[in-house]
Amino acid sequence: MTMEAFHAEYLLWAEGAGVPPEQRASNRTFRNVYDNGWRQLLVMRKISQHSRCDQCAKFSARIGSCSDAERPNVEMAQKIHIDGVKAFRCLQDRLQMLSIESTTTTESAPTQSVLKIDIDGLDQAKTRWPRNLSSAKALSQLWRPNIHIVGFIAHGVCEGFLILDNDIPKDASMEMTVLDMVLDWCSDILSKKGIVFPEHLVLEDFLSILETKVMPSKGREMRCCILKGTLNYKAFFEQLDISISGLVPNAKGGEPDVNHSWRFIAREEPYFPDLPSLDRENGEPWRPTEIGDYAPNGKDCVMLVKELVSSDCLSQQPLVILPHDYLPRLCQPLAGMPRTVLADRARKEFLKTAAAVEAEPWNLTRAAAALRDWVDTWLINPLVLGIIAMKWCFFQQSNKTG
Repeated sequence: MTMEAFHAEYLLWAEGAGVPPEQRASNRTFRNVYDNGWRQLLVMRKISQHSRCDQCAKFSARIGSCSDAERPNVEMAQKIHIDGVKAFRCLQDRLQMLSIESTTTTESAPTQSVLKIDIDGLDQAKTRWPRNLSSAKALSQLWRPNIHIVGFIAHGVCEGFLILDNDIPKDASMEMTVLDMVLDWCSDILSKKGIVFPEHLVLEDFLSILETKVMPSKGREMRCCILKGTLNYKAFFEQLDISISGLVPNAKGGEPDVNHSWRFIAREEPYFPDLPSLDRENGEPWRPTEIGDYAPNGKDCVMLVKELVSSDCLSQQPLVILPHDYLPRLCQPLAGMPRTVLADRARKEFLKTAAAVEAEPWNLTRAAAALRDWVDTWLINPLVLGIIAMKWCFFQQSNKTG
């Protein structure tokens, strides 16, 4: 956040608090107070250290070019956006603290226990290998495979990284495989501590661990793993023959919009009738939308959708996304996902890279040998390698599907 944006947020707060215009601090006064009393306590990050919120940038540009008559409406929309961001961050902090309490003590109520897991991947442009930090530009013209690094934090339990080769598909099956491994690690750690696994699971697809630190904190264990293959969850769930796609209208009944929050509960859960209604004015009770011809079951999985995590209402009717009667269709066990086959030109270019990096002045002999070994492996049996190499970290996966 820039100082200008900080001052603009202060003015929005002052207006909402009813502070008279003549009593609001000017930009210069605001800066002087910050420099003299708050600079050491409230540190402002440089603009180069983070990317600015797209919505905030649009509001700033709009406010700078709008007329006096339009300004109040734009400022009010900006205030609503900022309040939503604050509510989101407050909710995330509460969920993290609840996860820590649920996984570090046996006194938490089982029905209120939560495990919050954050998962995100690093930009692959930063992980090309072989890599020589002292002369990275000299190797920029060579073909080098990208290593995909996925970081995770299970708040109160563990954190770490999973490293994947360039030829492993980066899709939903990869994300499910990573989540499967993280849940296995959490279950193992909690069982050794004598703590019951939390009943509720919260997933977040963004975290800053990849950019900030590599040391565990707050009692979390560090786990790192080289993932040699993934499970084909996509083909596994295709056995259900359920197809759901498309955007839904937002909570105000406007145009279809992207939704950022999903929740999955059982139809029989006791707090299901207490969910907020779609229409905040008439207060009609929710009625789940069915997707087929089957007998309703208390074990049916119902999907709830919100526009934002902090939204106070749902954006569509609850949807039965997985009827319990459909589970027998999952008769085939999970199988391995074949790794991507390298093209002939890619093999040749990677071998050229190996020859270049092991010569003077680089002398990266170990990196060259690893690159040749990686390329030569595909000449042996590229399609089944993923299934064979992944068995070291997965066992009895078919028993988990129930």
